[in-house]
Amino acid sequence: MIWFIIFFISAISHELAHGYAAFRLGDPTAKEAGRLTINPLKHIDPFGTILLPAIIILANIFTNLKFVPLVIFKPVPINPIHFKHPDKDSFKVALAGPGINLLYVLVMAIIIRLGLKITFIANSMIFINFIKYFGVWFIFVNLVIAAFNLIPIPPLDGSWILNLLLPIRWKFYLNKARTYIVVLFIILFISGRFSFIFYFFFDFFRKLTNWILIGKMI
Repeated sequence: MIWFIIFFISAISHELAHGYAAFRLGDPTAKEAGRLTINPLKHIDPFGTILLPAIIILANIFTNLKFVPLVIFKPVPINPIHFKHPDKDSFKVALAGPGINLLYVLVMAIIIRLGLKITFIANSMIFINFIKYFGVWFIFVNLVIAAFNLIPIPPLDGSWILNLLLPIRWKFYLNKARTYIVVLFIILFISGRFSFIFYFFFDFFRKLTNWILIGKMI
């Protein structure tokens, strides 16, 4: 249950960061749509956040198939036409989401590492349970969200970063095929075609979380 709450906090913060960055760069779209809020109901997509995960869970329970869980929150609306420098500002907005997740990782790591250096805090059962049931999961979930969204495939943030680096001709092809790529990516991801990459990164981020907390990748 705690990891689920952590995931919601981290994912909603990710979307908020996109909207706030866009607003600061001159795009009021997210603000006008009422998306610059911590109210989770504003960020939940009926299909991607509720129905799709439920279908996947039920399919895994009642069949021999092993689908990879996927939760999709409602993307924050961004209109690059309001940006002074559309490509560069879109790049900044794309980085804002993973950026807030990595900031969360840094802050939590500092809190835990400082706590471990103070004897009476480090020996406290409250602090130990905080690390075990919240801190570790908080760092792990935010690392996964940040890295996953940096994959340069639509609809992930990395695709907008890739868009900045591509020649104009390839940008046109990418934007034209974006919808088809999104559908194909979701199907391949859920079906487990990327599972070997998925589990490799999960193991890597588990070890990275340990390194952040105790200085050892075990």
